Amino acid sequence: MQQELPCSACGRPSRTSGVIHDPDHGSRWLDRCRQCFLATPPTLRVPPGRPLQELREVAADARLSLRTYTDESGWEGE
Repeated sequence: MQQELPCSACGRPSRTSGVIHDPDHGSRWLDRCRQCFLATPPTLRVPPGRPLQELREVAADARLSLRTYTDESGWEGE
């Protein structure tokens, strides 16, 4: 825990660590420096619309009014 591991991409000292899931090799640690971390787009393990759909269902169950905004369709639930 005291040592600085190198960035998996560029070799500079890493500042972040995370787990990646590779179908061929299983889960692995990925160490990245700040620049490589910021340059790497996030990956979603679920379709982007699914969390919104689940949020809508929970709000409906709790009888709460919910308005969401997406770039694709604008305001929903008005």
